Amino acid sequence: MQNLRERTARQIADTKQFAVQGVVKSFIEVADNLDLAIGSVPEKELEGGEDVDVERALTLLKRLRDGVVMTESIMLKLLEKEGVRKYDPQGEPFDPNLHNAMFRVPNSGVKSGHVAHVIKNQTIRPRPQATANPQPLRRSTAAPQPSVELAYSTGWSGASLHGSIAGQEWQTLGLKPVVSGAGAWHHLNLPVPAQGNPPTPLLEFVMTNGASGWDKPTEGGHYTIAAPGRYCLQHGRVESVAHSRRLLLVTDLDDTLVGDDEATAAFRDWWLARAMPAGARLVYNTGRALGLFEDLLCAKRGLLPEPDLLLSAAVRDAAYAALAAVGRDAMHFRPPAEQNEHKVTCGVHVGALARVAQDVRERLARHGVQLRLVASGVGDWRFLDLVPMAAGKRQAMDFAAETLGFRHEDIVAAGDSGNDVDMLEGAPAAIVVANAQPDLLEWVERSRSPGVIRTRGSRAWGILEGLERLGCGFQPPTL
Repeated sequence: MQNLRERTARQIADTKQFAVQGVVKSFIEVADNLDLAIGSVPEKELEGGEDVDVERALTLLKRLRDGVVMTESIMLKLLEKEGVRKYDPQGEPFDPNLHNAMFRVPNSGVKSGHVAHVIKNQTIRPRPQATANPQPLRRSTAAPQPSVELAYSTGWSGASLHGSIAGQEWQTLGLKPVVSGAGAWHHLNLPVPAQGNPPTPLLEFVMTNGASGWDKPTEGGHYTIAAPGRYCLQHGRVESVAHSRRLLLVTDLDDTLVGDDEATAAFRDWWLARAMPAGARLVYNTGRALGLFEDLLCAKRGLLPEPDLLLSAAVRDAAYAALAAVGRDAMHFRPPAEQNEHKVTCGVHVGALARVAQDVRERLARHGVQLRLVASGVGDWRFLDLVPMAAGKRQAMDFAAETLGFRHEDIVAAGDSGNDVDMLEGAPAAIVVANAQPDLLEWVERSRSPGVIRTRGSRAWGILEGLERLGCGFQPPTL
């Protein structure tokens, strides 16, 4: 463990020193071209006067526009090189491997399970979405169809399986990238018959990047799988991971996964080396507004894995907007102890109460979010609670499990404060890190649940310790 800590510390230092150098250098060309575009309109040409040469002005305007368009083209190419590209999924079926759902929208006029609203236009990762769903979530009681779940490690940006199921005609099936896999992992869930037709294997296949790249066994021939189950393909070998626990990790961020860079980096290494081959998925259940989460992800780039699903505080964004509209003399946020991830409590002057309530309702209604506003108190200042319908960390956690295709018993939750009680109480296995706040420790003492693990390690070290004690097999990765 000490060697892992020392190696992680060196990796963090190198990341901080060198991570942005290449990106910054590449953007020097953008700055140069922008300077040329600005210089195409001499400053003296901007001096006012009674006589304006319209033809000359149009010429200068066209020159400026051409320069800006060229600069934009160069910038977009550089961004695409770094993995940033424009993408408009509105109307597409919701795909948790490509999209992050923020909330479900009732009566949106969009087919159930499809993207109804795009909250961000450009991101450096799969973007948050709102999905259409006019009906509540329902758990299926039908027996699951046999399938082959394949986790594939590759340096290709895209990967496909070319193969035959139970001796049938060969076909090509695309794999989906796993967001928390840092671009190195892809996934396929393939329905198959309950068994093959001996001596024909259940699944015979090779991998391809869709161009000239092919991945076949080093000894020749094709990869084969004999029975339904979970498998991992890496380094030219197919291995069963059926013995590994299915894991959906739902964790808080601040002072749980984040707060100790060495611990966060160690978690990242374990996640990529151990959790990814077993088909695990990562969900962040945070009280951070979306913008603050993006800031954190940028600040911890290279240390903090990107989540397969983000459950964030959409309501808080609307409250901040209302605060900006009425001013701090008429509205303020109540102390942190009165807040949680799915409830925002404000103090609002009675004279501004109606305006604030209307403003918040209208802002969230534009995204189809149904909201309960609960006003209480007497006198000049009132309490105003902003609560989405059917909101709560437990409901959000169950939504994540169903969306990502996991059973309830696959969930492991981790947290550090009383705000996490709802989530931890609803999880079959819960990790309470050593730096947990007193209100959460009081709940641990009261509940005495056998599913709750109180760790000796703090923050991400505690998460790793808890996962090891749950049989998820923490081992330092071989680098």
